[in-house]
Amino acid sequence: MTRAHRRGADAERAVARALGTTRTRNRSRYSSEPDMEPVTLESGITLVVESKARGSVPRWLVGAVEQAARYLPSAVPVAVVSGAGVRLAVLHLADLAALLGLHAHDAQGVLPLGVKR
Repeated sequence: MTRAHRRGADAERAVARALGTTRTRNRSRYSSEPDMEPVTLESGITLVVESKARGSVPRWLVGAVEQAARYLPSAVPVAVVSGAGVRLAVLHLADLAALLGLHAHDAQGVLPLGVKR
């Protein structure tokens, strides 16, 4: 396994753990299968999560989330990126897990201590 594959596998395990699921095992390298088991929420909505690991995340994208965080530190910062008819929302994984009810918030609506942002 190359360093890049190992980094991707480690990222998949970390994302799966954060969302309360497990990484899909025994996939062939070039098969088209999900990175992790789907997550079904109490609402009945099922999430299929794809994880991508890179050496770094574009600075402008991180900057957009950080800019939103500066406006109201107690809120969940979200950056929306638009282009070519697509709109994607970007937020911290811990915040997504909390919003989906996969991690409890404290009484003030703040992420629990120990959850890295």
